[in-house]
Amino acid sequence: MFNTLPPSAPAAALLTLTQAAALLPRRPHVATVRRWARRGITGRDGSRLRLAHVRIGRHLYVTEDALRAFGEAIARADVAEFEREAN
Repeated sequence: MFNTLPPSAPAAALLTLTQAAALLPRRPHVATVRRWARRGITGRDGSRLRLAHVRIGRHLYVTEDALRAFGEAIARADVAEFEREAN
């Protein structure tokens, strides 16, 4: 499955990875944001979660909505694992 932005995402909404890192709490390094887009992370429940992005030339771009959805997906994976551990 490809994890790219929907074609309806307006170009004005696209953020460079540097801009995206600046929006996030604790300002992760740009390489961290790139890794989230390229390789993703393994959620506590074992699922692979990737930051939706679009590549234009050599550059990756994300949106604020993609960052929000990525954070929410991580939280859902955490909750699923915590609930599994509680049972």
